[in-house]
Amino acid sequence: MAAASTRNILKGTPFRYPLRNEFPGRAGKLMRLAHDGRVVRVFPSWKDSDVANLQVYCTALRRDGVRVPEYDVLRAPRWDRPEKQAMYIVTESIIGERLDEIARPSELDWQLPVSKSFYRRLYEAMDELVTKLIGHYTRMVDEGGMVFSAMDESQFLYGTTRADRHPYVYFVDLDPTYKTVQPLRARDPAFNNDVKSEFEKPVNVLFEMQILHPQAKLDRAEAVARAYFALCASVFNDFYGCNAPWWSRAPNFDAYQRMKTSLIAS
Repeated sequence: MAAASTRNILKGTPFRYPLRNEFPGRAGKLMRLAHDGRVVRVFPSWKDSDVANLQVYCTALRRDGVRVPEYDVLRAPRWDRPEKQAMYIVTESIIGERLDEIARPSELDWQLPVSKSFYRRLYEAMDELVTKLIGHYTRMVDEGGMVFSAMDESQFLYGTTRADRHPYVYFVDLDPTYKTVQPLRARDPAFNNDVKSEFEKPVNVLFEMQILHPQAKLDRAEAVARAYFALCASVFNDFYGCNAPWWSRAPNFDAYQRMKTSLIAS
């Protein structure tokens, strides 16, 4: 498949190379090109507007320093039903692990040079990611934009593309469900509380990383998180409060509340 700007939708026939099903539970929807490892997402019902939304969202993330892999878009017959059309999002290959599935180091790991180097780089990358992600949401509090309603640590991969010299954290879920938030000056105060839980999600990512990796020093992320709490508390009623409804509570909600108290007090 020829390279193209992510703003263009290529048209043609799908892939001359085999597609491999390597993702449990996503057969026929998320596959990998056998010859170069690029990931292929298949969207039978996507329209041009969905591709445009993806472009806007990824551009905003990149603007704020959150890494997103390069991708191409192809409209072509479905791989399993040639009489039907589908949209294919073809993403560059990243060799790595999902951020929430990387095990914390053992005591032995800290004594091994290779492991120490791996975790040092991982924790630096985590600190950078959370710092940039909170900065992204900080800008959206005022300017508005598109928020991803399922944002959490499982949407990120720590690894390398072919062009990387060192591993980085990438946002890799390029089929998100969006909610549009108007600029603060144009928002009804009641709507602020409708989207409050969306703006709590980058804080959840920070806290989850601290639970998964208590050895990590996320100093920059904690500093911007404290400022972010102050900003959001001035905009939303009971921001990150302990009375959140059950449907907006993260899995470790009670632990997060204790961590919030400690963070704000520090």
